[in-house]
Amino acid sequence: NPVNPIVYDAGDDPDGDNLSTFEEYGLTWNNGGVLTTIDTNPCLADTDSDGLNDDIEHLSDYAGQSCNFFTKQCTSYLGGTSPEVADMDGDGLLDGQEDHNKNGIWDGPVGGSSGEPNPLMADTDGDLLLDGEEDKNGDGIIGPGESDPVKVDSDGDKVNDQREVTVFFTDPILFDTDGDGLGDGIELGWDGDSPSSNTNPLVADTDGDGLTDGEEDVNKNGRWDLEAGETNPKDADTDDDGLSDGVESGAAVDVDPSTTTDPLVADTDGDGLLDGEEDENRNGQVDSTETDPLNSDTDEGGSTDGEEVLSDLTDPLDLNDDYASDWDEDGINRGIELGIGTDPVNPDTDDDGILDGVEYNSDFSGEVCNFFTKECTQYTGGSDPTLADTDGDGLTDGQEDADLDGIWDVVKISDRVAE
Repeated sequence: NPVNPIVYDAGDDPDGDNLSTFEEYGLTWNNGGVLTTIDTNPCLADTDSDGLNDDIEHLSDYAGQSCNFFTKQCTSYLGGTSPEVADMDGDGLLDGQEDHNKNGIWDGPVGGSSGEPNPLMADTDGDLLLDGEEDKNGDGIIGPGESDPVKVDSDGDKVNDQREVTVFFTDPILFDTDGDGLGDGIELGWDGDSPSSNTNPLVADTDGDGLTDGEEDVNKNGRWDLEAGETNPKDADTDDDGLSDGVESGAAVDVDPSTTTDPLVADTDGDGLLDGEEDENRNGQVDSTETDPLNSDTDEGGSTDGEEVLSDLTDPLDLNDDYASDWDEDGINRGIELGIGTDPVNPDTDDDGILDGVEYNSDFSGEVCNFFTKECTQYTGGSDPTLADTDGDGLTDGQEDADLDGIWDVVKISDRVAE
């Protein structure tokens, strides 16, 4: 109701703000430490509609200090808010939205609590975001898309709110924006490590290998620690073997996660072939046409997969062609037999009664002297596994080497002597 001009009502309080009509005409407030006189509306308890009644504002005292996070320069503020100015600091929040409990005093951060933004400070926490940019709906509750106007780092990830909002586009109230197990500060190099090793705080799997950055940086220190057994979250194939770290570790991209190779060892089974050379289609599964990167001799033929592929040029999936195999059990492998001309599937190629392996390793060295002339001849070496009668004396090598051991025993007739 308007004030009646013909009725003495100076002592009345028509708006119920605890100020008489007389007091509202010529009300003083603390303007930066200087008392300033203004006229408020005696018919409106809150003349500027900012959420604070006139009696609260004219006695208010929001003195305090705000420090720039980057420059560390601090500004001191004195006085209260004007009952005629709804947003005293011009930060986009009404004075009453900043003074949450409407007591005319700045209740700043206390202990671990957030506290109130200050209606005299456009940027209470000094993070270079206006308080109204942080508490966008002015409800005093930090919700989605907002940050805390009283905390430089609302989520505690060691990255300033302003940088999160305007530079990195991370969420200032989410410690780990991409949910990969690493805090935004760790990924950006703001927390404990150099930015030179940073990962992307907006992408859970920076290198796209099927492992989240946090799964790769096991100790969560923002640095690739090879000695700690970590894969590199910035390198999809840490050991450069042709298989991604995710496939080797059995991540979702692995068709057969029950079989895993070592993402830090290029040749897990040590057969001379890289894991990626063995898993040709890179699917993490041993297919019928592939060698097994966990088995150095896939066909169990005796030769390693690498020997078969790189030197012997045999089939690593066919055990019968392995050079290292000794299928006829004669004491020498297939590779040697092919080299000397013996039959790798016949233990006694020349059918002289002595195994090929015994003849290959035989030594019938010795000296034979002519009984009449007394002239002696020195013989060295062994018998030929491809010739039944090495010395051509009419007796097979097996007949001369009676115990078939490949050694000339003095009591025997040497298979290298014709007489």
